[in-house]
Amino acid sequence: MKSSANRRSSTSTDDGGNVIRPLAFQRSDAALIRDLRGGRPDAIEQIYARYVHEVARLMVALLGPRAGLADAIAEVFERLVREARRRDPGALSPKLLRLGVRVARHKARRPPWWRLRRGVGREVERADISRVHRKLYQGLATLDDDGRVIFALHFVAGHPAQVVASAVGLSLTAVRRRLEKAQSTFDLGRHAAEVGPEIAAEQIEWLDRSDVVVRARERLLSPPAPRRVDTMVVVLIIAVAATLLTLWPSNPSPLDFRVGKDTPGAVRAWLTAPAGEQLPLRFEDGGEIRLVDGARARVMRADRERGELVVERGTIHVEASGAARWIYVVGPFDLLAHGTRFEARWLPSAERLDIVVAQGEVRVSGPDLDERVVGTGESLAVHATDGVLPP
Repeated sequence: MKSSANRRSSTSTDDGGNVIRPLAFQRSDAALIRDLRGGRPDAIEQIYARYVHEVARLMVALLGPRAGLADAIAEVFERLVREARRRDPGALSPKLLRLGVRVARHKARRPPWWRLRRGVGREVERADISRVHRKLYQGLATLDDDGRVIFALHFVAGHPAQVVASAVGLSLTAVRRRLEKAQSTFDLGRHAAEVGPEIAAEQIEWLDRSDVVVRARERLLSPPAPRRVDTMVVVLIIAVAATLLTLWPSNPSPLDFRVGKDTPGAVRAWLTAPAGEQLPLRFEDGGEIRLVDGARARVMRADRERGELVVERGTIHVEASGAARWIYVVGPFDLLAHGTRFEARWLPSAERLDIVVAQGEVRVSGPDLDERVVGTGESLAVHATDGVLPP
């Protein structure tokens, strides 16, 4: 996103002509985040004031003029606040861009966005926009999630292809290929590079005429309304809970395992592979995990149904999968696998995770990562804050 310091609403002048900068623009992003993490009451409002116009332009570019846009804008800031309270999100501009992409993808999936269907919200059709504008967003409905986002980010929001690649977690080559394919899909009468700035200007005018920004602020800063629970709902919940308790199966039996040659394994005990060697963990259901060359990890759970391994550092090889379903907690990432052979390496100093799958599939998720599925013969490199890295 462009720096908010250049936005027209970021400054004003007093009677003497001196420039006045609001408090939100007098302090650095880092200072605002410190205030937020420290519980300062107006920190969220200041961050919103600083970045709302950039986020609003981003979200209207991704979603088009539509009902629910205020909720989408507020959700971007709500996600930022939740993440900032767990850890420092770093520079806010690129972080808000990535969060905006995730929110837009989520909104696009439920229900299908900007697709004009009989009896369903026809926001784009009713909005006061040009024919080309409407035609473009109708055409975007024919693309997949990545295609829609990439096209809107580059041609409408005006972000360079390299920035788009970082925001969507794809390589620069893949993004350029998607842009070429998307451009050939539409019959706009002009190249999208010419249409994009025209549509962006129209969207800014639409935002200025609407109360989207005001409504987004109200949702973000208003306390959540208390929910009213119907008495019959409570009774039903109690009845269902009682039934489940009577039918709930007994705890699954423990899954014994051996460490190294023949040492009995203990749940929650830290294990470290010697330098230059491998330390195998062999489970009685046939599963085998190897810690490699200084890797440090511990088994947090091992039973007939589920297993959990926490990896503090280094490389693990999952050589054989038993009957249990496993979750591997690797740094800030969760890896879900069953019937899979793969290698995972976590470098804490670089905050980088590398995965190579030899058989099956691994589902990868994290605080800055929508779930990714890595299949047989595929690999994935991902950074804790920068997202998916180019191959």
